[in-house]
Amino acid sequence: MVRAWCISIILLIMVAPYASCGLPEPVPIIDEAYKFERIDGGIVNSLVQVEHSPDGSLIAAVDRKHLNIWRAYDGEIVSSKQIYNHDYQNLGLEWTTDSQHLIIYQNSAWANTPSITAIPISDWDNRDKHAEIEMGTSDVKSVNESTIIFADSNNILSLWTIEEEAIERGSSYTPDGAPGCIGISSDESMAIIGVSNQEGHSAVLLSLTDMTEITRWNQTNPITDCNFRANGNEVTWNEDRSIVIRSAISPFGFVNVLETGGSIIQYEEIPLQDEILVLSTQGSARSMESWNSISLQINWRISLGFNTNQFTLSPDSEQLSFSTNTPFVPIMRTSDFPFDVGTGPDLDNDGIADSNDEDDDGDAIPDIFDNICTEGVDCSRNANKDSIRNIDIRISSNGNVTIEETITISLDLSRNIRQINSKLLDDDVLASILEADVMIRQLCGPADLNEIADEWKQNLRVNGSVPWDAQTTCDEHSGLSSTTILENGEAWKTNIKIVWTTQLNVPADRLVRPFDVSLVNPPSMRVGSIMESVEHSPAIVKVHYNEIYINSTDIWNLEGSINVGLPAPLITEPTVSDQAVAVFTNPIIVIPIILLIGVTSLLIVRRRMMFEYELDEECHACGKFNPPGSPSCSECGALFVYEQVMEKLHGWMIQNELTVVELFERFDEDGNGTLEEDELLRGLRSLKIADLPLNQLQALVESLDEDGNGVIDLEEFEIALGSVDTMHFDDDEYLDELEERWGQDIAEEDDVKSAPRPPPDRRETAAPRPPPDQRKSEDSEPEPEENNEKRPRRVIRRKSNKSDSNNRRRVARVSKKTNAPEESDKDDEDHYDEALRRLTGSGFDDDS
Repeated sequence: MVRAWCISIILLIMVAPYASCGLPEPVPIIDEAYKFERIDGGIVNSLVQVEHSPDGSLIAAVDRKHLNIWRAYDGEIVSSKQIYNHDYQNLGLEWTTDSQHLIIYQNSAWANTPSITAIPISDWDNRDKHAEIEMGTSDVKSVNESTIIFADSNNILSLWTIEEEAIERGSSYTPDGAPGCIGISSDESMAIIGVSNQEGHSAVLLSLTDMTEITRWNQTNPITDCNFRANGNEVTWNEDRSIVIRSAISPFGFVNVLETGGSIIQYEEIPLQDEILVLSTQGSARSMESWNSISLQINWRISLGFNTNQFTLSPDSEQLSFSTNTPFVPIMRTSDFPFDVGTGPDLDNDGIADSNDEDDDGDAIPDIFDNICTEGVDCSRNANKDSIRNIDIRISSNGNVTIEETITISLDLSRNIRQINSKLLDDDVLASILEADVMIRQLCGPADLNEIADEWKQNLRVNGSVPWDAQTTCDEHSGLSSTTILENGEAWKTNIKIVWTTQLNVPADRLVRPFDVSLVNPPSMRVGSIMESVEHSPAIVKVHYNEIYINSTDIWNLEGSINVGLPAPLITEPTVSDQAVAVFTNPIIVIPIILLIGVTSLLIVRRRMMFEYELDEECHACGKFNPPGSPSCSECGALFVYEQVMEKLHGWMIQNELTVVELFERFDEDGNGTLEEDELLRGLRSLKIADLPLNQLQALVESLDEDGNGVIDLEEFEIALGSVDTMHFDDDEYLDELEERWGQDIAEEDDVKSAPRPPPDRRETAAPRPPPDQRKSEDSEPEPEENNEKRPRRVIRRKSNKSDSNNRRRVARVSKKTNAPEESDKDDEDHYDEALRRLTGSGFDDDS
């Protein structure tokens, strides 16, 4: 397998430590990832199991139907085979103790169908050594190079021997439940077995010599893993979060118990290092823990960024390999792989063939960072600045300093990381925020953030000042959270970037340009982080002041110290625009302008509010809104001006057969005999005659108020209504003619006794004769016939003085009740009062 493929998966599995006790043993980090391949080119969705050979030379893994074999030291694939051409799935695999046979077992239920097969490493196509039996649920474990032990579907646990052409059953043991985990003692004389039944769970110590039970320990929880310790005198098994240690020698007493951080899935003891490795789960997350097997104290704990239920440990305890729900087998190591210098051309003569040399041109820049340059450009030291390690130093004038170290992961590796991460919690194509958060902790690794902060305090100098209060964090820069693995999508073309951010402080009074920024020593590699799996050298340092980029270094090979100068700010002659800005930012000019704008805006708003108010002129008689300046309401006809009010009121009174007194009493709400302005207004509104504004209302009252006392009494009210039908003329002949017409009207009232007289504008009578001064002479030609038609009456109310009233002749009209008009010697005023009383229907006294 191509090494680049392996490296690209590395990142994904990186570990972020939850705790560390500072022990000398190294923490394993992702170093390689083997990609499982099928010979038919099909898609691999999940791996069932992965196992190192006992001699450490090979790694085997199976998915549902296929087998892959890799060389352990370089990850090159040795074989890729389909086990059998049927639909039954692989359940797992096991190596014989001599590493010469690989045992693969399946869930076949057909008669005469192989279910467990021992494949010799000399011939990966050989399937002769097999057994046709329905497999149970127990592990398959090798006792020695030719004997294995497992249980069938009837829960019968048997020893099986690998023969030349078959696998034969030997002695058996039938437990009282279903066997699960199996562990073999180093002397091959005993086995520890986890058994479950309806009554509970047990750890059974079994003699392999005669397949008899030696002793058992009852447990509360299911047992998923069990083993012998290296001394052979003690057995261990897990019970939820604990590892129980018991003596394998009579009286089989309690030894100790190890309490771990999560529910245990699998564990392995490393005798030479006094270490126990534990794969545990906390919810959906997976963790690897290292415990001291003597003191039972934790060494380290790391969070895994992939989903796994099984791991295998190499014989030298240097490498961990995991089965995952992806096509990849992550490899975590505590040391680097042996380096092969290779053979072939060596461009830089460093003793490493160009095919294996990561810097074959010797320019101190790894080949993966070298640009593909155009002709005529020196590319030997022209690194791609977008992909190498970037160190941005951002200085603020207040003394705050921020250092950002950004690592860019290669595009192929970024794609593989997203693919693994997307299946951490959910089997989909999206790297969710929660999944990405776990992966970021892996990529940042167990690097001590406090040590990084202290390192920057020791190495950074700003104008000679030593910084203080350093704090470091690690997080995603871009390219992972909420991205998908869809090919040719936006994320497909995006690199994942990780950033370490350190905050420091320096004296603000020393930040007067020009000054220098120096790094006494280069920053170290962040041990345990993604930096160990990707190239982190060379780097480029950029300096910003108040968020403005100032200067940067050339490509830095992270050797020795560097110095970046911040020159004094350039002082230039102000331009016309600068001068204009200076003028308009002068407070002496700005403040008056602001005040002027404010006052103008206030006036405009006020005018606008007044205009809007005028638009909303409401008729209080009916609630209708009318345009400003309307003389009357468009809905109910109420008048907004006072000139026509009394004429309209008179017409309403006649139409509704009311007398002046009745109408007056209707308006007089308090019954005091006078009408105030508000009473008159409410009365007019109630009849929808008028809705007068204040100025119009006052004008109306003034026109009606004869005595000037500010209120309207009954007499003034009668006069106002009477003036609608009564015109004052000085022509006696015309008045005689009018009296004669009234006499005729009285005779006609016999037919309509109680009917009210129609209003003046509806009466069919001849027009009154005009005054003498408006008549034409008798000798003049008569007016056209149309001019002799009824003339419109003037509806004018004007005040008269006493002398005018004495010289004015009043018209008298006799009521029908007097039978006939009688000649009277009364003066003109009595005639006028009688006529007015008859006209208005009031009970005016003769002497009033």
